[in-house]
Amino acid sequence: MAEATLDLRGMPRAAAYAQVDAHLDAVLEGITDRVAIMSTMSAVLHHAFGFLWTGFYQVAVPGRQLVVGPYQGTLGCLTIEFGRGVCGRAAETGETIVVPNVQEFPDHIVCDARAQSEIVVPVFGPGIELIAVLDIDSETNDTFGDEDAAGLEMLVQRFARLKTGYSDRINHALAFAAKHHDQQVRRGTRLPYVTAAPNVAVILSRYGRDDDTVVAGVLRDVVQDYVRDGATEDVLNARVGEKFGPAVLAALSSVVERRTDDDDVELSSDERKADLLGRIGGADERGRWVMAAVILHAAGTLLADLTRTRFPDDVVSQANALAGGDGAFPWFHSVCIRLVQAGFEAPIMDELGAMIRALGKRCLDVHPGAPRLR
Repeated sequence: MAEATLDLRGMPRAAAYAQVDAHLDAVLEGITDRVAIMSTMSAVLHHAFGFLWTGFYQVAVPGRQLVVGPYQGTLGCLTIEFGRGVCGRAAETGETIVVPNVQEFPDHIVCDARAQSEIVVPVFGPGIELIAVLDIDSETNDTFGDEDAAGLEMLVQRFARLKTGYSDRINHALAFAAKHHDQQVRRGTRLPYVTAAPNVAVILSRYGRDDDTVVAGVLRDVVQDYVRDGATEDVLNARVGEKFGPAVLAALSSVVERRTDDDDVELSSDERKADLLGRIGGADERGRWVMAAVILHAAGTLLADLTRTRFPDDVVSQANALAGGDGAFPWFHSVCIRLVQAGFEAPIMDELGAMIRALGKRCLDVHPGAPRLR
């Protein structure tokens, strides 16, 4: 382990950051814990350049709030709202902000009155989600420039390269879904329904989707149950939005069945499905990813069940009863077509299309009169 403390004051910034990068590689070899990396990076940068304050503000509530993390210097502000001050603005925009004179920055938050200039760099995790911002203060004006921005952005890229499994947010969502689905089983079987959520998470993670999308995929059936039970928008926000962020709830708003239409008229089962197909076209990008992953998992599960069973008629009957309407395969097919019509051309659609075709062929083997793919 490299334990020497660097002193790079006076060295050209580009060369200094390259040396810091090499030093961190040596010190952090084999380390994947975010807090350990943030703590070490804060200490190395703080002493190498003699900054006033060096540290991280971590995302506490996505899109809403940062909370102070590992740092070097005097007491930092404990929480910062997205959009407020330099840190909040960088978190909101996802862009590095260089402030030559903090007195001239609107809504600047004073944590240490000695600070005269500042740089804040957004930090992204493996799923391209914002996990923190790196905040550095100096006692002199005009301390930071383009070379600092480039150097610090290079250093924080190590967080995007971490492979540490699911984030805390996704694990929280999985636990939340597991508790909700605890006593539920797949209709007509004894298999626990809770297995659906982690499988959808796996699919979305394979495609490198961000935390908001994966969390939305995990919670999609939870929210569907809430809506089916008559939960209002306020209840949904309290149960899901406040825990997992507004982006998750926004993603799910157009990809769950509604009980009533815009005029508050009760919808039949068939009408709910038709309504959902219509609203998929207006879903945001995350919502479409979630719907594609949910259908991919459901179709894949049905295909696997048909492949290994000795009673395919029973499997199809159970799946059709669960799907309602014209049955499982026509529903999967309709959702796939609707996503295509909506212009959703993400890579997952190739896998979904192949799965639907394979399932269609297998359904024809079981029931020669089953609908064919167009």
